[in-house]
Amino acid sequence: MRFQVTMIDKEEKTFEETIVAGNMDEAKKIAKESNPEAKIVSANWVYK
Repeated sequence: MRFQVTMIDKEEKTFEETIVAGNMDEAKKIAKESNPEAKIVSANWVYK
């Protein structure tokens, strides 16, 4: 499944990343590993 994870970095800039993962928790974990300084705001399943 694909998830769109929205994050905020330490400079208060919002950005999104699309991640392929088995479930939402795994998507959040992958996003946090690739952006350790960012705070995860939301994660949503995307269809495309």
